[in-house]
Amino acid sequence: MFLQHSTPASQEPTVLLSNSQDFELIIQVKNNEGLKGLIKFNYLNQPFEAKIQITPASIQILSQYPIIGIIASAPLLQQDDILDRPYLSNASLTKSGYQNVLWVMLDLIHLYNLIRFKPGSLVELYRETVASAKKDNDTIEYGHIPLKGPLAHFLANILSKQMKRKHKYVYGNPLHLLESVQQIINTYPPHFLATPKFLNEQELIPFV
Repeated sequence: MFLQHSTPASQEPTVLLSNSQDFELIIQVKNNEGLKGLIKFNYLNQPFEAKIQITPASIQILSQYPIIGIIASAPLLQQDDILDRPYLSNASLTKSGYQNVLWVMLDLIHLYNLIRFKPGSLVELYRETVASAKKDNDTIEYGHIPLKGPLAHFLANILSKQMKRKHKYVYGNPLHLLESVQQIINTYPPHFLATPKFLNEQELIPFV
């Protein structure tokens, strides 16, 4: 299924609507490298909003509402895959791009639901990851595991495997899962373990 795309006469952002109405994609920047903008969708009457960047080889989102800081991405395509099944072609989303946008949306939804309904469980998964990190580097601080280097990838995979084991979900990019959890922990203290009601009352963070 493709998105419909037309170039506006004015300088207003281009709005792309999927035929199935799964999401609304608002383009704010378009150039030879790809698209940048905003994606909006609803899940169980909950509106979601995220920054999105799409190129022929990549798709990445950063959540803005109802909670900021969740990062998710589609697999980075290699050159052969870009030629055969790019995410973006002629500034329009391909079938592969469309499907991967949906999968990235599912990552956001799953982590958001875990934050809402089982925040203690998510914190425990992260604490286990920190404990593993300290075995190799006792200077690691809670909430501040460096996100570059072999140790980061090793710990991100541990966190991802633990999520799969305990919550039956495989996050698309383990490193982004680690980054998202740390961002949430550092953005919302001491409210991270608050009730779902608090999270539902977060004010909309404007898109910049």
